[in-house]
Amino acid sequence: MLKLIFKMAFRDFIMRKARTILTILGVAIGIATVVSLVSISTGTKAQMEKSLAGLADFMVSPSSNAFGTGSKMDYTYYLYIRGFPEVEAAAPYLEGILAVNNKLSLIIGLDPSIDAIHSSPIKEGRSINWSAKEAVAGYAAAQSLNLKVNMILHISKGPGYKGEDFKLVSILERTGGFIDGEIYIPLQYMQRIMKAEGKINGVIIKLKSPNLANSFKQRIKKNLPDLEVFSPGTIMENIGEVLSLLDSVLLAISGVSLLVGVTSVLSTMITNVIEKTREIGVMKAIGASRRQILTIFLFQSVIVCLIGGILGVFFSIGVSPFLEQQISLASGISFQAVYSPELVLGAIALSCLLGVASGFIPSWKAANIQPVEALKYE
Repeated sequence: MLKLIFKMAFRDFIMRKARTILTILGVAIGIATVVSLVSISTGTKAQMEKSLAGLADFMVSPSSNAFGTGSKMDYTYYLYIRGFPEVEAAAPYLEGILAVNNKLSLIIGLDPSIDAIHSSPIKEGRSINWSAKEAVAGYAAAQSLNLKVNMILHISKGPGYKGEDFKLVSILERTGGFIDGEIYIPLQYMQRIMKAEGKINGVIIKLKSPNLANSFKQRIKKNLPDLEVFSPGTIMENIGEVLSLLDSVLLAISGVSLLVGVTSVLSTMITNVIEKTREIGVMKAIGASRRQILTIFLFQSVIVCLIGGILGVFFSIGVSPFLEQQISLASGISFQAVYSPELVLGAIALSCLLGVASGFIPSWKAANIQPVEALKYE
């Protein structure tokens, strides 16, 4: 019986090549969309976690400036905070979206104190001299702006604005984090370009011990109530809410794509049943049971979806380098999609489930065709 099922299924595929190929492509596109979107979502979360894991213990900034380039505070806050007994090292920073050779990029102004908190391996060039007009570029920033070591970077508030020229002295190794999309210059020149002398966005903190975290936060709350303390964990929670919303959108897109694939299979199977009505009648007349007829057509549906699912997975993996490059250029972060064994096996299992779901009604209809009526069918 099993041999007969295989023989009939593949005979139909060969006889109706165009229809079968189009149906398989419909399923493949649906599965590829699901796998690509899930891998992008998983990769985004992994990159965020990796990026935040590389940050310092805390960042202190004005309460309304959780992530960026809005509110500023006086440089004297940094001088005060670095004297706290819990603090091992502290570094001020000022950031902004500025024009680099007339192309916008994220620029961070730092000073030598950052070396005691964080250091990134250099891919090309040498260490920066924080007292000179020199710059360092992250891996993704260098790629997107086509930067080379020893180039002169004209950095200004925007195209047409008067700015400052900096010599690019190094390009950092790829880290997969936020660092990849940033360019660093000395704080004093960043303040001058942004006309924010004596101002910073916040302070990066490294504690003497993780056990001092609560003490440090309480000291900030008591002595500097207009400032807020952000840890990588709290930032990840906020980002997680945004990513959850993104997951919902991706799920809706995936659902629509799968619906198209299911509709394609359902249409093909119904057509097959109609075309094979007389053949079904003959099979029943010579002793084929309802169960055997149902199994034959259901098997055809599952095989089509399984082949489409496997092709969809391979297609998604094949285009992932292009997607990674485009997302990295757009976000400024070295992005990498994540294809776990669970995702691949789950996608194949989903394709089989779609085969059963879309093929059951046509198969049931075929199994319940009366032999006498089927033999009269033209």
